Amino acid sequence: MRRILLLSCLFSLTFMSLFADSSILRARYSGITRQDSARVMNIPEQARNYFMSIKEDSPYYKDAQEMLYYINDCTPLIISDEELLRYTRVQSWQATTYGLFKYKFFPCSIRLEGNTLFFQKLKGSQRKAGLIYRWMDKVMLFTGAWGIEDEPILPYGSDRSEVAVIFHPTDDVILFLFPQTDDSFEIYKLIP
Repeated sequence: MRRILLLSCLFSLTFMSLFADSSILRARYSGITRQDSARVMNIPEQARNYFMSIKEDSPYYKDAQEMLYYINDCTPLIISDEELLRYTRVQSWQATTYGLFKYKFFPCSIRLEGNTLFFQKLKGSQRKAGLIYRWMDKVMLFTGAWGIEDEPILPYGSDRSEVAVIFHPTDDVILFLFPQTDDSFEIYKLIP
């Protein structure tokens, strides 16, 4: 438990130092809202606290420990655009006050559109799509929107906007951490 708390503290300090000057965040991508900027900064700690609060006798404990392993060992994403293109499957983890819901893997794509990376969940009833931005060669952010099945893709800034910070905890896993509300969030786990 001490190791988890120590890693949690170190991770928080590292992540927060990357965003210590929020003017850097705004300068790199001026279209993100102030509210989303704050939510993105808080989501790693929110997720960690949520998973750490799940007790051993909970039916969600095993899944929580798996995600806690990824989150505690997360480092800011340092991966080439070409490497990102190999991730083709996505699994949604929805954390709410009612429980932790882990869904099956669905196909997804990360592709280059001009000079910009574009992510899209291709199947499933709820789908997210949007752009991936790189900051300071260490932090990546998703900005996009969600839709139902084959609805048209909406841009960030619509009433269905989504924002996520992206991490690369292991060689074969990428995490998108989506803040939702004060007591819920979603994680996309991507694998090749």
